[in-house]
Amino acid sequence: MLAGAAVAPFDLFVVLPGIGHYLRALHVWVAIVVAVLALTDRERLVAAIDWPMLAFWTMFAFILLSTLVGTPAEYKMSGLASVRVLLVNLLGYTAVRAYYATRPEAWRRFFLTLGGSSVVVAILLTGRAIAVGKTGHAIGEDSFALGLGTVAGSLAATFAAAAAGAIVFATTGRQLVAGLVAFVAHGNAMVFALARGPWLAFGAALLTTIPILAWRFGRRFSVWRTLARGVAILISLPLFFRAAIVVSPFISQMLVQRVVDVVNVESGTAFSRIIMWRAFLHDVGRSPVFGRGAAAYQDISERLGVPGTVTENFVLEILHAGGIVALAFFGVGLVGVALHCLLKPGASERPEVTAACLTGGVAIVLASMTNPTAWETLFWIVLGLAATRPVTATSVSGVPSPAS
Repeated sequence: MLAGAAVAPFDLFVVLPGIGHYLRALHVWVAIVVAVLALTDRERLVAAIDWPMLAFWTMFAFILLSTLVGTPAEYKMSGLASVRVLLVNLLGYTAVRAYYATRPEAWRRFFLTLGGSSVVVAILLTGRAIAVGKTGHAIGEDSFALGLGTVAGSLAATFAAAAAGAIVFATTGRQLVAGLVAFVAHGNAMVFALARGPWLAFGAALLTTIPILAWRFGRRFSVWRTLARGVAILISLPLFFRAAIVVSPFISQMLVQRVVDVVNVESGTAFSRIIMWRAFLHDVGRSPVFGRGAAAYQDISERLGVPGTVTENFVLEILHAGGIVALAFFGVGLVGVALHCLLKPGASERPEVTAACLTGGVAIVLASMTNPTAWETLFWIVLGLAATRPVTATSVSGVPSPAS
């Protein structure tokens, strides 16, 4: 399991040679873990089933059926390939949920390993962006100009938000320092990714989750302490942009353009996405309850003159593929994960862990509404971590302590 935690942040950049885009190293890890659990630990696997997991798998079942019945023949193979990827990703969520639901001491090791590995990836991404920026030449368009892109930006924003949540509710100096290190590393990578969606997801996640977490922890943290740390994090964001600007004039130019584009929805990629999303919503009207099937949206992309374009919005893609039914079950699953993380006993025992899981989970879900992040297995691993936040809290020594 720890091998998966260590590999997960790197998975975006590791495609198995000769096999293609749809099989990554983390997919192999999921297959091995699920096989081992099915053969050696079936009782725990069954015991870990809860209503959020059932909701996600019901969503999958409706999307599969809609694809088999509704997806046009010319897009059927592409649709089934998408269903296959979703299957592997849901198995990843199930594996994390099944293994750690009753192993709180092991959960913390997975959590720390994933966090440490993500910091290494963030440093490497920042180094790559700086190296490209110093050449003075873009190696891609829009968010890919510095070689990172929207998905990398989303993952950086997710861990930056998680680190920010941990900072706000840290109770020891060690926790605060660890949160600051992760926040700086991921904050830099998030800025260099030049991706507007992840920037907005990061801000929205903090503004929505910190007040909720402050309510959940009650009097343990004063209002002024929470407010001071939260405001300090938001105020520090311009410093990341300032640091990036001084690296090179080329990076400065790219950043200024992307910041301006945040509020520009009348041209560029934002405008084209809005047009496409409107077309998807109109097309869903042909089968609003059960959807049109996975990959059926490719017909719209071709008619709009942009063949091969992806939806860039996982929520909208679920609605188009599986209809209102599939989207409803996805929403139920997300609500269940959030409620487990926030309300189950033990949430206030390790507030920085609860805050990191909830804030990071909200950030990655919001980011998936602007790019294809949800098709990465790491998306579902993050949800799996939040869904298995120990009900019996774990002390620093690894020994379970009574939940509050």
